[in-house]
Amino acid sequence: MAEDGTGEDVPLAEWTKLRALRSTRWCGLSAIVLIVGLGAAIAASGTPYHVSAGNSAAVGVSNGLLGVLFAQLVVGVVGVLAFSGEYGTGMIRATLAVVPARLPVLWAKLIVLAGLVLSVTLLCTVVDFFTATAINSSRGGSAISLTDPGVLRTVVGSSLYLTVVVIIGLALGALLRKTAAGLSVCAAVFFVVPIVVGALPHKITGFAPYLPSNAGGAVWGDPLTTAHALSPWAGFAVLCGYAVVLTALAALAAAQSRRLNTRKAARIRVCPSGHRLRTRERARRVPGSSTSGAPCSPPRPPSGVFPSPRRRTPRFPRWRSA
Repeated sequence: MAEDGTGEDVPLAEWTKLRALRSTRWCGLSAIVLIVGLGAAIAASGTPYHVSAGNSAAVGVSNGLLGVLFAQLVVGVVGVLAFSGEYGTGMIRATLAVVPARLPVLWAKLIVLAGLVLSVTLLCTVVDFFTATAINSSRGGSAISLTDPGVLRTVVGSSLYLTVVVIIGLALGALLRKTAAGLSVCAAVFFVVPIVVGALPHKITGFAPYLPSNAGGAVWGDPLTTAHALSPWAGFAVLCGYAVVLTALAALAAAQSRRLNTRKAARIRVCPSGHRLRTRERARRVPGSSTSGAPCSPPRPPSGVFPSPRRRTPRFPRWRSA
């Protein structure tokens, strides 16, 4: 690692911390069960899906990927905990002691999380596709392949959608720095708000296609999106816009926090003997500080230990004899 803590070992250190967490393993296992297991259960139940003029192959694949709706909450938890978890446990002190600049830490976490979620979810969606289509065809349904129109975009788009979700969760964790607040906002944005907006009258729901979950759901054919959804890649661009804005705000907050801490550290003056800390303003008012050139004041006794007071001999006035 470089001397300033901004070397190429920062992503490796973040990867080591991420894989050492039990929450990462449990969340990854939960996402696999939700995507693959729920997709297989949907394909094995109900009426077999048949491709027709009104029912495309991409719609059938998106129905089997319904577990992505629940996996997005799990992925969001991983993103939020990547930053807020360190603030909650105090691990962020050790991280910033090694890497004083906060921006390399943010970029390293973003690269590690995006790479991990993209690879794992892409594997899950591919496995879910082959499992669900095999079950559907064995029950008398239509055989669907990756070369059918819109199928490859649906499979890959679901993985891209979850990757952007984890980036948004990471940005929320870096901005709020509180696990409860980050998880609440993430769950509200991707789960609660779309349900509430769907129950509102259609006259006031013109903004519904631009919500993060609805816009991103257009790229993988979310079956719960509104009828007036955006085009697949336009919706994905809107979702990426949310991620870029939140990440930029997190980077600005990290840079501002770095400047404030630097200014605060520059105002501290330590006496040569190390007895007392004083700021420049107090040093001007208090004699014996390091900035005034005089020696530092003697150390204070520890708490609970008081020096014995001096006993002064009372002086009585001397009366002159008459």
